[in-house]
Order: sequence, then structure tokens, then C-alpha cells
Amino acid sequence: MDSRAAARSFSDVSALVKHAPLPIYGYCRLHGGRLLASNGVTDIDLPFGESDGNVLIPAQEMATLYKTLIRAGEAVRWECDGDRVHVSHTYGDVWLQGLPADRYPAATDLEVLPDPLAEYDVKAFLSALRLADRILGTRTGLHCDPNFEGAFLEVYEDGFSLVAMGGPSLVAYRHQEGDQPVWSGILPRATVGFLVKRLSASLPDADKVVFSGSSVGARFSFADEHISTRLIEGTYPDWRKILAVRNELPANVAVDPFIQVLELCAIGSALLHLIPVHLSFSRRRLDISTEHEYGSTQQSLPTEYQGGRLTLLVNGKLLLDLAKALSEATEGEAIRILHDGSPHRALRLISEDEKVLCVLMPLRDAGESPSKEEESS
Repeated sequence: MDSRAAARSFSDVSALVKHAPLPIYGYCRLHGGRLLASNGVTDIDLPFGESDGNVLIPAQEMATLYKTLIRAGEAVRWECDGDRVHVSHTYGDVWLQGLPADRYPAATDLEVLPDPLAEYDVKAFLSALRLADRILGTRTGLHCDPNFEGAFLEVYEDGFSLVAMGGPSLVAYRHQEGDQPVWSGILPRATVGFLVKRLSASLPDADKVVFSGSSVGARFSFADEHISTRLIEGTYPDWRKILAVRNELPANVAVDPFIQVLELCAIGSALLHLIPVHLSFSRRRLDISTEHEYGSTQQSLPTEYQGGRLTLLVNGKLLLDLAKALSEATEGEAIRILHDGSPHRALRLISEDEKVLCVLMPLRDAGESPSKEEESS
């Protein structure tokens, strides 16, 4: 197997098992030309050339060896030597202690080859995963509901939806037809991140993701790779209730200038995770402003907006993350920003193709109360 491809596989395995609960999960197995690993929740099954072995291999150490030798411009040569892994290079040899192959752990109790439920375009599914991974990565730790630790996947006869929530924000990628899903489950956050890594590496060779699932697990197959995972037990919060609104007041803005303005608002802020930003909607204009100890910013964007004047106070850092996630997940050049006339209800961002939805709850500023004009909007 190509050394760089092998190095990437060991590196990804190492990252997956880094925080595994038991030391045994720090080892991976070669069997039948496949590289197998688990972190107690997620199983991976990757192609690995003609290699085979009768010992479990320490993943972190192999990843470090590959990285070091490749950086030195050396080919990586190794073999199983009894209960050890023997690595030879220009200046000598390295032996790594292995474990008996029969101690290899498996996480899921899916069948070996479960019947597939759906097949998706890799690029669309990867866009959804990246969107979810970004919002799961912005969690502040203030919300401890374990169901928020993963992404909620719904599988339909012709499509899917993937939802992730992180405190005051929510993202949803909807690529579906039909009203009732044929399968649903909560994917662990680590599994979402690992799928992003492996799917990104599989492009452009892979064009389809084949999905299989049961009541306890899910499996994703692509480019001769298989990633299986246990699901997070429990019921995902009813995220659709967040979308219940009294009316729709859209403002259409170009996404790139919107991101640029929010990035400028972040300059000089002492709090990287919290940047209070005022969004002031008025006819054909969106004013965005912030103040901090080093100064202030006041900027305006042309906007297709016909609603009443309204000012909302939001966390500009989260709004920036959502805008970037939406931009990465869709090819559109503009987004719709919707509100329902209240400074205390959710702000929604929707892509031009309406596949991506982001929701952000406003900040509560105890020092301010809505003006009469805002209350009447």
C-alpha cells in the first residue's frame, strides 16, 4: 500500500481512538488486507493492500512512525514478528509490542453485511456532515443533554435530513422527499467527524455512500470502506417546534459580504466565543454593529427587505460560524435571513436552494427593552 495512504489511515485511526475509554481500543488489527479499529462506539474497516498479521498494532505509535519516516523521505517497511511489529529503516530497526489478535474489540452489533436502506451522493452527504460537524464543534459545554452530543439523521425513501444543535443554534441539511422517514437515529459526534475525514479523503474516487441501519447502530460504506457506529440512546429534541413562527419577514443578502462584515465585527473582541452584535433590519438595508473595549464597528449591507424595522442582539461568533457553514454546504451566492418580527425569537438563515437551514436564538440584553417601534413590528 502507498506509504502516504497508509499514513493517513493510521493517523485517522489514531485520532478516532485517542480518547477511547479502555487501553485495548488503542490497538488496530490487520486481517485479510483490511485495517480494523474501534473506539468502543465506532468501528472502522479500511482497505490496506496485501498486508496481514496475527497481532494487534498500537495505532498511535504506527501513526507517529509513518509520519516521521515519510517526513525523512523514507519508504516504510514493516512486518509482524511474533507478538511484535518490526519496522526497519535506513538507520536501524524499531519493534513495537503488539497484543493477541483475538483481543480485537468490536463496537456495533450490526450484521456483517446488513441490507442497505439508502444510497446517497457523496458530495451532498459530505456537505451535510460538514455542516453538522461545524456546529457540534462550537458547543460551549453549558448544555449537558447527551442527545445534543450527536447529529440526528433521518433516512427517507428518497433522501435524508441531518440536524445538529449546539446550545442557542441549530443547523439542518434537508435533502429529502416524502413525509415519513424509514429510519432515524442519533450519530455520535466523533463518528460525524470521522466520516467527514474519510469521505473527504475518498474524493473523487467515491461517488456514492451506501447506508445501512438497525435500532442500535448505523453503517456507512463508500470507496471500499465501512464505518459502523452505535447510536446515542434516547429521543432527539423536537427541533421542528423551533421553526414555529407567526409570519415570515425575509431579508436577502449576499453571503460573502455578510461573512466579511461579521469577521470585521470580531476584530478586537476580548471574548472569542461571545461577540454581541446588533442586527438592525430596515427597508432595503441591514445594519450590523458591535462595541467592545477597543472600539466599535458600524457597517451596512444592501438587502432585499420589505418588513418593519427591527433590531436583534445576537452572538456574532455563532452567527459567523453558521454563515460559513451555510456557505460551505451550498453553492449559492446569497442567503435569506428570516425573523418573525420579535427581538426575542429565533433568527433563521436559509440557503438559496433551501436545502440548508440554520437557526440562532438572540441574546437577552437585560439593559435594553424593545422600543415601541420594535414592539409594533
